[in-house]
Amino acid sequence: MCMTRTTEIDGRNIPIEAGEPPVVCFLRGASGEHEAGPWEFWSLESEAGKPIFGRCRPRSDPGQRFRDMGPAELAKYRENLATATKISPANKSEVEDWLDLDAHKGDVGHTAYMKGQAMRIVKTRKNGFRCEPIPEE
Repeated sequence: MCMTRTTEIDGRNIPIEAGEPPVVCFLRGASGEHEAGPWEFWSLESEAGKPIFGRCRPRSDPGQRFRDMGPAELAKYRENLATATKISPANKSEVEDWLDLDAHKGDVGHTAYMKGQAMRIVKTRKNGFRCEPIPEE
């Protein structure tokens, strides 16, 4: 795994793993139309346990999301931020987990692009979301 860039989190330089992150295109976001469009998905790994996920606009700094956390998020993820080891492209299940969070129920994801595959975002029977490949015609 090649790490050529870094980002600052909690006053430390954190490596960003090279790779193509998944991109999800939203018709709108929970906070309004300004959240429409493409977003990359990233995973912050730390010594504190499970990774935390974030999104940013394509080709922007994925660490910015973790620097812009509000007070409640900062309190919840303080240990993760303090012991961050790297940021890496999220995987399919991490994107689906993010889409399933109650805080993101107002976000309307439409399509995604992951590892060279176009995907559509579909609602599951249990009110969750899943990314399904779009068949080539």
